[in-house]
Amino acid sequence: MPHAFRTLALKAGEPGGDRCAIWLRPSGILLAIIDGLGHGPEAARAAAVAERTIAGHLDFALRGLFQELDRNLQPLRGAVLGLARIANGVLTYIGVGNPGAWLLRDGRTIHLPADYGVVCAGLPAELSVHAIGLEDRDWIIPASDGVSERVQIETILTEWGRDPEKFCDHILHYWRDPRDDATVLL
Repeated sequence: MPHAFRTLALKAGEPGGDRCAIWLRPSGILLAIIDGLGHGPEAARAAAVAERTIAGHLDFALRGLFQELDRNLQPLRGAVLGLARIANGVLTYIGVGNPGAWLLRDGRTIHLPADYGVVCAGLPAELSVHAIGLEDRDWIIPASDGVSERVQIETILTEWGRDPEKFCDHILHYWRDPRDDATVLL
């Protein structure tokens, strides 16, 4: 599966609070887009704790993983994030806060919504789980809120889809909010 990601901190040379990660497991693939609240070292610390929590609980169901994240992030400033598991031809996605996630299929963009909230402040009573059967040429594109939700994924992917690294560079160059950290994964 070709993939790439790019992350930019708000200020060059400073740690940023946005991260993404991919874990390949025998049971499938887990993708994470993590946005530690705010900017700088404290946001980076919250994002790092979230990534370590996920890495230590890869086989948890997504809802259980969010509960573990909520507990571990309580002493910190928290995060918003999206988790996508790909297994047996099905994409299962849960997002909390304002991460962006899109599925591109045959030139159509399907937005994967997230529940309101912040991971550390108690989760919604019932997290929304989105499950979609995948097709061979589907693309999954999660991003932090540092990437505009108005991004024209279908147009950009048509142009840059053969080169995931250029796709990510293009997204962050043209669709990044200059007032925020940003990360995108393809």
